Amino acid sequence: MIKELLEKEQPVVYHALENAVREQRISSAWLFTGPYGTPKFEAAQLLAESIFCENGGNKLACETCNTCRRVREGLYSDLIVLDGRDNTISKDMVDSLQERFSKTALEKNGQRVYIIRNCENATVAAQNSMLKFLEEPGKGITAILLTDNVNRILPTIISRCTVLPFLPSGVDKYRELAVNKGFSEDEAVLAAHLAR
Repeated sequence: MIKELLEKEQPVVYHALENAVREQRISSAWLFTGPYGTPKFEAAQLLAESIFCENGGNKLACETCNTCRRVREGLYSDLIVLDGRDNTISKDMVDSLQERFSKTALEKNGQRVYIIRNCENATVAAQNSMLKFLEEPGKGITAILLTDNVNRILPTIISRCTVLPFLPSGVDKYRELAVNKGFSEDEAVLAAHLAR
């Protein structure tokens, strides 16, 4: 479960999200920053699940209800994920997102969430369009931006977000990632120490 992973690997982030949900003070814009390999996307999923969860209320998502499952599997209609890991995020993509969220929510809880992975890979025009959306988000809309390199994000975007920094993972985590990417054990150990 994501809650246990976050509580173990990123306790500060876990408690910040837990407090925000418990106190019903979920910001309209979040920026999760930290090096590659940290569970930023998993934390974004948990936050989205917590916003939509059938059994939620004043606690983090149950992670077991039908709504949480749909969020995790990318089947929840009021959750949009833009992914900048492999392709540049264009202004058209951000404008399309804004257009879709200008309409009424499709699900019964009325909330809408968008997650932008590797938002640092957005063009300057796309970041300016994001900024406009962050300044005037609309009722019931939550933005979760994820970045491996906060220095490539416009300062005005950062200033509009609740920033949660993720601590670098341990050497063992990076070694495991390298092995999963096809590195030999020796190469993985070297890569893990370089990454750390």
